[in-house]
Amino acid sequence: MKKNETKGQVQEFEAFLKTEAVSVPATLSESIFFRIEKNLNPNPWLIFSKLAGIHLGVGALTLSICPQFGVRFFGSGLGVVKLFFHLGTYGCMMACGAFFVGASVLVAASLLSRDELRKLRAHPWLQLSSVVLLSLGGFIMADAEILIGFAFAWALGSLLGGFTALQVGWYFRASSMSYLS
Repeated sequence: MKKNETKGQVQEFEAFLKTEAVSVPATLSESIFFRIEKNLNPNPWLIFSKLAGIHLGVGALTLSICPQFGVRFFGSGLGVVKLFFHLGTYGCMMACGAFFVGASVLVAASLLSRDELRKLRAHPWLQLSSVVLLSLGGFIMADAEILIGFAFAWALGSLLGGFTALQVGWYFRASSMSYLS
């Protein structure tokens, strides 16, 4: 900055300090505080509905490349499952679940607001377990052949994959914000 610009800014600031205080109407002040509180503390149900909507879209896409419990929307063949077979039966189910939920959570981490993501991180197991149970319910409605042992392995992988994706998404989101500022 040039010295003249700095001097002008100092004079402008001093003039601002000498002005009389203007009282803000109470309704405007309350409205602003309400909006700030709403933005800083988003409704958990709204966050879950956004997460579920994102999961519905991303889940449909991931099912096209990685069928879950024999359910595949688009395409044919085994897709990514071929890569997971070497992990064994239960390892494959855990990897499939981690891929299915993890992909959705990574997309959600980039689409949700920073405060919504912060709130999601405050109670991740509740939100993620709800997504996992809704997913299992969706597979059952799609007439998938689900065995209890495979379902537990898949659910465990889904929870771990979702939690890991949430932390990775938060890290990249936070590092990109610090890079931009």
